[in-house]
Amino acid sequence: MAQRKKISRRDFLRVSATGAVMIGSAACAAKAPAPAPVATTAPAAAEPTKAVAAATEAPAQAAGFDVAEFAKGFESAPASAYAYDDMSQKFAIKWMRGSWYKVGMFPQVDPIKKYVDQAMNVDFDLIASPNPVFQEINLRVASGEGAPDVWWEVNLEEAKKLADDGVAIPDLMPYIEKYCPNYLKLIEIAGGKDRNLRATTINGKVVAFARPTFTGEPGDAVFVRKDWAQELGLSMPKTTDDLFQVAKTMQEKGASLGIKYGITPGPVFKDAQPLAGFQALSQVFGAPLTAFLEQDKLSWGPALPTRKDFLAYIKQFVDAKLLPEDWYLWIYPEGFDKMNPSDWGVFVGGAWGAFSGGAAKWKGFPNLEFIKWVEGPAGHRWGFKGESTAIVSEQLSTALLKDEAKLKRILHIQDQLADPYSSVAKAASHRPYKMDPAFENGDCIVKEFKEDGSFVTVTGWAQADVQAVDDATKQRCPWLADEKSRQSLGEWRPLAVSVWTKQGYSWAGPGRLEDSVMGDKYHMKDYWYAWWAQLADQQFYDTVNLRGDPAVQTDLNKFIYANELKFVLGQRPLSEWDAYIADLMAKYKAKDLLQTTLKSLQDAGINVTGFDSKLPM
Repeated sequence: MAQRKKISRRDFLRVSATGAVMIGSAACAAKAPAPAPVATTAPAAAEPTKAVAAATEAPAQAAGFDVAEFAKGFESAPASAYAYDDMSQKFAIKWMRGSWYKVGMFPQVDPIKKYVDQAMNVDFDLIASPNPVFQEINLRVASGEGAPDVWWEVNLEEAKKLADDGVAIPDLMPYIEKYCPNYLKLIEIAGGKDRNLRATTINGKVVAFARPTFTGEPGDAVFVRKDWAQELGLSMPKTTDDLFQVAKTMQEKGASLGIKYGITPGPVFKDAQPLAGFQALSQVFGAPLTAFLEQDKLSWGPALPTRKDFLAYIKQFVDAKLLPEDWYLWIYPEGFDKMNPSDWGVFVGGAWGAFSGGAAKWKGFPNLEFIKWVEGPAGHRWGFKGESTAIVSEQLSTALLKDEAKLKRILHIQDQLADPYSSVAKAASHRPYKMDPAFENGDCIVKEFKEDGSFVTVTGWAQADVQAVDDATKQRCPWLADEKSRQSLGEWRPLAVSVWTKQGYSWAGPGRLEDSVMGDKYHMKDYWYAWWAQLADQQFYDTVNLRGDPAVQTDLNKFIYANELKFVLGQRPLSEWDAYIADLMAKYKAKDLLQTTLKSLQDAGINVTGFDSKLPM
């Protein structure tokens, strides 16, 4: 997505050091699509134990969270749905993806490769691309080597180019409809089939699989120190005006309680929008940093008049000195560490970051009150459902059209990866729980699964545990002894198509959810799911990704980020807003991109009749 930079789940896995067995705690960005839950840090132990399911008698329930209701709606396709695939044939499959660890793969010791090979009768070559994938595909084609069988990640313009050049199958939809029943169910449950496929449809053709990331879980939120609020006689904020007053009062009157700053927007991500968690509040001004559909009209938050109102609102916090002077320089991960003194009264930002990182580091974490949103001038629409919650995913080589049996096997594998209950998806996502066939040495991936009524608690490997294992365990689990091969296992997790949807929490089976523990004692079922239970009345923006030249979009983003920060810091007066918008639309070609986007949506058959009348088109 070009117009709203956000850390993705793959980026979360990178920055949190969450691989197959390296378990750590970290925060997500304010705009992160929240990641699938990760394993908890295990108590120190000299030797690993077998991964076991130890049931308890009393079922656990998150406050107000209906586990059965959450998990229903997905049913795995029966084995008969894959009668099209002759499993007696074995295929060598080259599957390329971008890499964040940059350590390559270690097939000779890789337990996930071994499992996928066995389960799907393949020789699966997972290629971590040494270059951006689009560049690498073109280099291989130009050299005569040819493209791999499957690849991702590329953006929509790149995917279209590869399809137009005859490298990628130009329209996957006929094959998806015929061979991928689980995938079709997943994208319908995870935000809607039509919304998801908008992300990969050009001129009515699906040039790549759309990877759904919508969960409905808490995204951005407001967190208030309820103990300090109570001491100062403050009520929890319900509106944007309330929020400012609560932060102001806390800073002015709370020094004796340990309050240094009234509010923090959390860390900023490098090369991303610089307003950090404050960006969440733009939603209740009706001007989020994205394109979106307003009924049958195309709108774009950065150019709306209410975007100016939003920036003026954030400027109030800066002018009143309610946050550190250098807050916009708090680059992740060091920026998150700067929050550790817990000397702030209010945090606006990513809920998953607050739980996964704050539980481990913020001494005031148990005193934080979760506030799902505040009411603003445009109401309380807060959250995104649409193209920004789907990304361009796998493309398939046109060479497969000459090998129908191999094409069917790849589509079969892709559909298994879309099924959170399938053993192939569990293997890729590091959840070797009740699998058929059994996952050999599964306890080397997860130390223990503990059933607790409706929840399954995952105990992963802490670094101290890895260092303490004996020689026999190192021989049985060689990736534990080698950091690079251990990191390489993380490359598999994004292959599980369902892992970034709400079904990623449901791998344990219908009616059960994962319960990880953060900070050694804070359970998801007591915090995360309890927060989630409050979101039944959430209203979403129906988002759209801008189309057009990626280089133009990059320059546009840089211009927006730089000038919005200047407006907030008072380095550029808001009286120059009209001149700024004129440059935004003409010199930086936002108008051209919006016109290209509108035409693309209309060509795809989407009911968009024109532009939001409030846009300066």
